[in-house]
Amino acid sequence: MAPKEEFAGEAAQALAAAAEAGVSLLAGDAARHESAIAKADLIVDALFGTGFRGTARGDAVGLIEAANRSGKPILAVDVPSGLQADTGTWDGPCIRASVTVTMGLPKVGLVLFPGAEMTGALYVGDIGYPQALMDDPSIATWLVTAAKVRELLPRRRPDTHKGTYGHVLILAGSVGYTGAAVLSTFGALRSGAGLVTVAVPQSVYPIVASKVTEGIAMPLADDGSALSPSAMARVDELLASCDVVAAGPGLSPAHGVARVVEELLGRDKPLVLDADGLNVLAGRADRLAKARPPVVITPHPGELGRLLKQPTPKIVEDRLGAARAAAARFRCVVVLKSAHTVVAKPDGEAAIVRTGNPGMASGGMGDVLTGAVAALIGQGLVPFDAAVAAAYLHGLAGDLGAQERGQVGLLASDVADGLAGGPDTPTAGLGIRDQGSETTTPMAFLVLQLLIPNPGSLIPLLEYPGALRRLSEKESAFTSRSPPVTLRGGGEKRVPGRALHQGDDCAAESRAGHPGGHAAGRVEGRLRHGVQLARTHFVVVAQAAVRREEHVPQPSGLPTFQKCRGFHDPRILGQDMPGAPP
Repeated sequence: MAPKEEFAGEAAQALAAAAEAGVSLLAGDAARHESAIAKADLIVDALFGTGFRGTARGDAVGLIEAANRSGKPILAVDVPSGLQADTGTWDGPCIRASVTVTMGLPKVGLVLFPGAEMTGALYVGDIGYPQALMDDPSIATWLVTAAKVRELLPRRRPDTHKGTYGHVLILAGSVGYTGAAVLSTFGALRSGAGLVTVAVPQSVYPIVASKVTEGIAMPLADDGSALSPSAMARVDELLASCDVVAAGPGLSPAHGVARVVEELLGRDKPLVLDADGLNVLAGRADRLAKARPPVVITPHPGELGRLLKQPTPKIVEDRLGAARAAAARFRCVVVLKSAHTVVAKPDGEAAIVRTGNPGMASGGMGDVLTGAVAALIGQGLVPFDAAVAAAYLHGLAGDLGAQERGQVGLLASDVADGLAGGPDTPTAGLGIRDQGSETTTPMAFLVLQLLIPNPGSLIPLLEYPGALRRLSEKESAFTSRSPPVTLRGGGEKRVPGRALHQGDDCAAESRAGHPGGHAAGRVEGRLRHGVQLARTHFVVVAQAAVRREEHVPQPSGLPTFQKCRGFHDPRILGQDMPGAPP
């Protein structure tokens, strides 16, 4: 957009490198640029970066609008232009990207809605941030990864029994809501709990008992449809043999339910509260802060709004802030269920879970999650870790279920079933298998196939303006082992298989004839997948590079570049790349 003579420093060097590589450089008014956009097959958006604030103006407005109108795939560099990286909001025109390659670390605005909708498939390119910066304790927001979740999950030793994996007590159900009791029970069982007791009102006991063959159903005193205050005597007896309690799914907001929940806050067993277990505390939610046991609450935005006495739209507007505020105020772990669930704890640390999909917007999904959280606490995880792992795996089960069955018609029972693993896996009940194991495991917990590199670490999210005050560029090599680049119509080239270093010129060109024209592509660096080029014209070549074995697709749409280093090794994302637009 700016005249060539206004470029300086690294920007001028990059411009010169692009020109030397044969990239056409267009200068002039917005109309000329719009003409180039209309002819392109791929648009790379690099207008604005993470420092952008306010509203796009001038020629940028026309370019953003033309790109969005074009219907062409858009690859955004770092952040979609017009989007504010720290909030995920925009004021004015904003690029709607098909793919975003963000540098160094994910940004909060890219993974929380509404910004996530403009981001498309998210890739992370490691450009050499110092480890001291990555470990900065002031970075308190994390993106949950498969590697971290697998690290958290308990392994199953061969000399164990059902008592080893925790006894979960679930208080759930009322007349008309027996399904909630059943689904939360199966959520716990499928997440590996050794024993699950589900205690329900006497009036619905026969229905629930006939459904939970593997669980232990117990009747409680009721008022004809929901728990009565006198139910607590029997609950206390059941508490003596359990390790963790989950209360709320389908209980109803009856007076007796409120009394039972109040009593549970004074007992010593870890407590997971959901649904009516939270609704009965509306107006007196500060009772949570005085609870004797550790507490996890799993509200959706409406339930959290009632606890905080705020309208639901305000909660949705700042989910991360609302979850943090509730965790601090109520001194508990908060699992704010939504598209990209937020898990927060009282000290301000928060995790963002990107698994899950719109097919999970149906009844009973939260009941399954409640059971899963309780099951992991029963297996020894601290409440925050249990909530993070359960939310991630619950969403992953939904993602894989949607891949198998489709999003429309996906059921909570499908997700519960997806939490199971084969009985002979090293961590049976959570379905993890060791590398090299031939044991097959169903659905959500083929986590090893989804692992991003650097196992055992979370990816810290940057909240701008933030920690990027000190950056040191460091040169490092990676190995190039690339499949051929094939152009329809014949002809192929293979990028040289040698070590690449920052600034290396390792270009490979391919051309092939076509009736009425030809296609030409210039590929620098290396490609994990062959790129099919058919009469393709690239306006801009994206700068990124990645080792082949370190790009791992996930159903949640987050293939991650963990160890790419080359600042001047461009990468072309083809339409056959995982996560790229169809």
